[in-house]
Amino acid sequence: MSSPSRARRLTLPWLVAWSCFAVYLGAARQVGSFFPLSVFDMYQGQAPDVVARVLAVDASGQVHELHRFEGFVCEPAAWRLDRRELARQCGDDHRPLPYVLRDQQQWIDDHRDRSGAAESITIISRAHVLEDRPGAPAARDCVLVRCTATRRGAAP
Repeated sequence: MSSPSRARRLTLPWLVAWSCFAVYLGAARQVGSFFPLSVFDMYQGQAPDVVARVLAVDASGQVHELHRFEGFVCEPAAWRLDRRELARQCGDDHRPLPYVLRDQQQWIDDHRDRSGAAESITIISRAHVLEDRPGAPAARDCVLVRCTATRRGAAP
């Protein structure tokens, strides 16, 4: 048989734990996304209907990631990947992730005008339309600039 004081001791930790949990939930709802009281609203948003990538297209029409090339020479020489300019030139659907675009521009800057057997490439923005239907997503391309570049690993 258990004593009343023992039953009270067993329920007090549970009561304290549930009270702390209830206070945490209430505070998280009031504060919003403020660490460590977060409601994780990143999972409440909708995914975009259109996503975009910047890619390189060779003379045969094959699509490649930009890092497959080096020795970029583009006209105009001062051309840069800029999110606002890209949206102005191609439309609002052509908005790649900013950090990816920054990394791609850094790649181009670090791999400009090296000597070698350059080939013509076209740098494009490809917007993929994500629809709830079977098959690959539809894509719309927008030409950004024409360049020459060398495939990485190609013999000079």
